[in-house]
Amino acid sequence: MSPSRMNHQSDAAAIRAVVANYVRRRVGDAALAEDIVQEAMARLAGVVRAQTVEAPRAMAVRIAERLVIDHYRAKNRTRTEELPDSLRSVDPSPEETTIAREQILRLQSAIQTMPPLRRDVFLRRRVHGHTCMRIAADLKLTPRAVEAHVARALKDLADFIEETRGG
Repeated sequence: MSPSRMNHQSDAAAIRAVVANYVRRRVGDAALAEDIVQEAMARLAGVVRAQTVEAPRAMAVRIAERLVIDHYRAKNRTRTEELPDSLRSVDPSPEETTIAREQILRLQSAIQTMPPLRRDVFLRRRVHGHTCMRIAADLKLTPRAVEAHVARALKDLADFIEETRGG
């Protein structure tokens, strides 16, 4: 079809109808289909202005086909859907895990610098969950002395945490 025939309204309308039908079947979204049809027709018009096109209907469908393919490729490249809450991981992120490990190592270091008896009392009470009475009996201390060691250990850890924060 020569460029002069392509400019004829009825030919353009017939081609547009064929392209629109083709695109709607492939994308299923009326607004998206209309955008692709407009783009295909604009590109076809540019080609027809530049050269003689023997089969403008076939060329228009081919242009539309390429636009549909390009749309889905771009959509797949940029897909960033949020996961539903039921599928999200409750595990900490790798960064959170690293930070927690570093904090644990610092606290372990602080505990290791405590006097041996204070450290032993603290670990028995706070880590192993022993009662003050049991610790007192095992280490031949008074329950009040056990409480004092735990309180000093907690103060040492609080001071250590404050120092490592830059306080």
